Amino acid sequence: MTAIAQALERRGAAVRLAGGGDGSRFVALNGYDEFEPTPVDYIDTYQGDAPHRVLTESLPATAARIRDYVGWLRRIDPDALVTDDMFAAMAAARVGTPLYVLKHDLPPLYDDPVERAGAAVHTRFQRSAARAFFFPTVRPDADIAPDDVTRVPPVALPGTTTPTARPTWSVSRATSRRSTGWPTDSRATAATS
Repeated sequence: MTAIAQALERRGAAVRLAGGGDGSRFVALNGYDEFEPTPVDYIDTYQGDAPHRVLTESLPATAARIRDYVGWLRRIDPDALVTDDMFAAMAAARVGTPLYVLKHDLPPLYDDPVERAGAAVHTRFQRSAARAFFFPTVRPDADIAPDDVTRVPPVALPGTTTPTARPTWSVSRATSRRSTGWPTDSRATAATS
């Protein structure tokens, strides 16, 4: 998402980041500070053959992460949030922040039935709550995205071959939009997860 944050800055937007996790080092390398909500890791707790950890670690961390994002959104009061973080999306819906979703992990990408069901639930929520839902794809011919999403090219910094962070960012007043539907204006708030 640093690529999107930089594009917004080139258009005169002020950008803030949040999210934490593995993408933090790339955020810092690109000169940003970020708010770090409580980390949540369903992958390790579910795939680590410790399903009880989903109940004892991931679920409580989920509630904390949503609470953290709610507080952050209330403090910064953005005009919109753009994210692939399902918890940030839930927080945006809770505080009434307009939501735009950029999501790369749609249900058909999962073989495990539990993971596929989880992806279906959060994808369905994000599609219903978002003003626009963007699916970055390397293979435009891949038929895994629902018809009502907007397919976009991969999002990365110039000169990179892989995404540097999972996206979550918020944008201020969406008074104008480019053909992609991304909100643009003079001020923005961004976050990566």
